[in-house]
Formats: sequence, structure tokens, C-alpha cells
Amino acid sequence: MRWKLLTGLMIGAIFFLVAVTLVFAQESDPLALFEKDYIEVVGISGSGQSRGMAYRAAKVIAMRDLMEVIEGTVIYSITTVKDTMLKEEKISAMVKGVVKGAMECGRKYDPIEKYAEVCMRISKRGLFDKLLPALNEAKLAPPEAPSYKPSPKSGADEKTEKEKEIYDGLIVDVRAFEFKPALVNRILTENQEAVYDPSKRHLGCDLKKEVQTAKDLLLGRGCQKSLFVKAKKVKNFTDVIVNNEDAILIYQSNVKNNFLSETGVVFIVN
Repeated sequence: MRWKLLTGLMIGAIFFLVAVTLVFAQESDPLALFEKDYIEVVGISGSGQSRGMAYRAAKVIAMRDLMEVIEGTVIYSITTVKDTMLKEEKISAMVKGVVKGAMECGRKYDPIEKYAEVCMRISKRGLFDKLLPALNEAKLAPPEAPSYKPSPKSGADEKTEKEKEIYDGLIVDVRAFEFKPALVNRILTENQEAVYDPSKRHLGCDLKKEVQTAKDLLLGRGCQKSLFVKAKKVKNFTDVIVNNEDAILIYQSNVKNNFLSETGVVFIVN
């Protein structure tokens, strides 16, 4: 009986340790910043430390890892956050401030090995809201593209059945191209006019691998009918080019609902 009790306790302890470990599933890839609404890292201290010292060491490591993830995030084309930090001291100070304000999302201490794990998180919106205006002020955002507006000769007044629909969300399929998620993923026409430009006033992009999960995301933001378009090509890794017909649809729907500044864009990637 005693043996069975000890066995049961050991099995329970194993499941407890597994459960605790799963709490700290780490998101240390810059792409996670676009797949979720936050980026999360876990700092792990060295062993043989008191509880307080281990927690402090783990938090320092987590903050360092957060900084590395943010620095590696692409702004546009091949330009990263780190590139702009090296060029502009104000941006460097701002990014350090964002990391310093990261929220702790969990901690645990192993009393046997005497090490700690601390989970730290920052929100995507919090980073975008501070970084994009700073980039514009420092003139480090992408070269400005003229805003798109259909010409009278573009056929915008000749509405098809699809154009008569009222759309309040946008899903863009870029799976056929080499595409990099970035702080500034613009949607341009073939004439390099901006249909969607996050560096001005819009939200950053979101990534999904399935159309249905993209629809579910937008539905959670209040979108009842999302417009689905396929990219014609991708320029400089981060600029998505759409054909003229899709540009008209996006423009017309946004005039009606202003959804680009309310719900943003979801890109479907591989």
C-alpha cells in the first residue's frame, strides 16, 4: 500500500513539473510578433542560487532576450529595428524603454537545482504605437508612396456583383511569394500607389496560415464580411502588389467602413 502511495505521488509530481514547464512556452522568434498580439520570452538563471538571486538573474536574461527579438524585427525590406537604433539615438532609447516596461507573465523556482525561470511579455500594439511615429519623425520609415485613389477611367463606377458587397476586413494571400512580415507591410498598386500603409495611421499586419483562422481573427474584431485577395507579386520582400481590380475593391470598401484603420490586414503565409 505504501509503495502504491509513493508511486502515485511520484507520478503526480512528474505531471506537475510538466504542467509548470508548459506555462513558460517561449516565443523568441521575431515572427511571433506578427502571429500573436504579443511577444514572449523566458529567462532561465544559473543553478545553485537563492530564490531572490535566481529570480533577478532570470529576469535580466529575459529582458536581454526580449531586446534581441525586437532588434531582429524587420521594419521594411531588409531594414531591422537594430539598424534604425544604430542610426538614431532617440529610437534606441525608445526601444529600451519599451523593453524596460515589459510585463512579467510568470515565474517559478526549482528548490532542488536552485534555479529560476521568469517569463516576460510585451504587446505588439504597445511596440507599434511608439516605434512607428518615431520612425516617421526620424525619416527612417519607407520612402513615401502616393495614396491610391481610383481614376474615373479605372472602371470604379462599373460595379460587379463582388464590388456591390460591403466588406469590413481584408485578407491577402501571399503564399506564392517570398514575403517577410514587417512593421510596415504596405499594399501597393502596380503603379506604386499605396492602398494600405501601416507607417501612416493603420495597424500592423497579422499572419495566419489558413484563411478560416484569418476570418476568425477578424470576426473577433467585429468584421462580418472579409475581402479576400491574392497578391500579384511581392516587392522588396515586404511590399505587396495587388492588381487594379482588387485595389479598387479595397479602396471602395475602406471608404465605406474605414476598416483598414480599425481592423488592419491579415496576410496568409506558408
